[in-house]
Amino acid sequence: MKDAGAIQKIDSGTVVDIVADLFVKANCRIQEEVFDAWMEALRLEDGNERAREIIHAMIKNAWIAWEEDMPICQDTGQAVVLVEQGEDIKITSGSLFAAINEGIERGGEQGHLRKSVVKDPLERDNEGSYGPAVIHHKVVPGKGLKITMYPAGCGCEQMNCAAMFPPCDEERTIRGFVLERVRHAGSKPCPPNIIGIGIGGDLEQSGYLARMALLRPINKRNKRYEGLESSILEDINALKIGPQGLGGNVSALAVNIEAAGCHRANLPVAVAFNCHIGRRRQWSSDKRDESIRKEREEALKKRLEDAVKGIKLFKDYKRIRLPLTNDLISGLKVSDRVLISGHVYTARDAAHRRIVRLINDNKGLPFEFNGQVIYYVGPTPPRTGQIIGSAGPTTSARMDCYVPVLLAHGLKGMIGKGYRSQEVIDAIKKYKAIYFITFAGAGALLSRHIVKSEIIAFKDLGTEAIRRLELKDFPAIVACDAEGRDIYKL
Repeated sequence: MKDAGAIQKIDSGTVVDIVADLFVKANCRIQEEVFDAWMEALRLEDGNERAREIIHAMIKNAWIAWEEDMPICQDTGQAVVLVEQGEDIKITSGSLFAAINEGIERGGEQGHLRKSVVKDPLERDNEGSYGPAVIHHKVVPGKGLKITMYPAGCGCEQMNCAAMFPPCDEERTIRGFVLERVRHAGSKPCPPNIIGIGIGGDLEQSGYLARMALLRPINKRNKRYEGLESSILEDINALKIGPQGLGGNVSALAVNIEAAGCHRANLPVAVAFNCHIGRRRQWSSDKRDESIRKEREEALKKRLEDAVKGIKLFKDYKRIRLPLTNDLISGLKVSDRVLISGHVYTARDAAHRRIVRLINDNKGLPFEFNGQVIYYVGPTPPRTGQIIGSAGPTTSARMDCYVPVLLAHGLKGMIGKGYRSQEVIDAIKKYKAIYFITFAGAGALLSRHIVKSEIIAFKDLGTEAIRRLELKDFPAIVACDAEGRDIYKL
């Protein structure tokens, strides 16, 4: 039996404070190794003007978010929390899991994060929630406590996958599966990505291992698999998906592998994606670790500030004013870069579903569609004095099943991120409409180009309510023009 004096006690209220702080900072501040990877990506994309501008926007967005204490991306994710609790640590005054979930709620409120979680996957409560968190708990030797926070965004989560293979030519099998998943994901998970690979275990553990791989810093290699990590990274970058899926030398920033023993007749493999922001934050009860972390963070902020000074965005863009007219649309061609001013309307999955239901029931619509543009965005709540919170684009493909109906009723434009289905491209061509993409994962930066925001319908949907936004010089690229030309197929 252990000596009672050897047990170190940590009050659950302390855990609440730690988790709240981690949840906010993971969403508002990048990690040093991620910034280093961005700078290396700039070097590797030398000569590719479009890829370099995307990376410059990533850097500028990260600086704005840090300076203004706002989320880097509007999707502040579902909190995934890894707790490594020393066997000589006891949490008092409440349970560990309850403290973590209370910290998530407190951090979400304090940080003006977005309620992206529904507590019941079928009932789908409209207002949403910050939690519950997905919690992984490990008991380890000693008196230490370590908590790692990973806000998992949906654009990446929807691309995650696990599969079972027979153990034949294992490295080739793993490589082929990972490359197929990355190729299939394309622009959806906001590349350049961080790729976590879990090998072995069973169905459940392979997914867990892939997640744990994402929680490892991207500048730390798995000594057993570092050769495979490096070679798969080379293969992914050879796909030329590039930043935001628009082509380039850097499709991924890192590949991390974790592995475990498995049945001799099985080869479980899981792939997990993290976006270019690489959101992750860690707290340790080791005071030396915390002291070093704070020193390095101050140095990182200075480096980020210096990098931003030399960035000039949105040069040689064409200015356009809404609403869209047929002449304006016909004058825009795929790959044109534009600065949009005028009014747009926000709508995502839930709002689209309701709008189509209204159309089918021959009921009045929340706004006049003719000539209008929908921006696929669910912003974070604004802080006092802000017009809107972080307001970057969500994955457009989720709205594809609704688009032909809306275009048939007069909608002329859409703003989002990522590629569209062939059915949508055909409808854009048929109805002489247009699809713009804007800078994915750059919600803080894009919020500066929104000068007015008001909810006009479906307030009960929370972040998915329909808003009328006024844009000023909002940056975008023509991804599909009225002739059906697709930027992702050039």
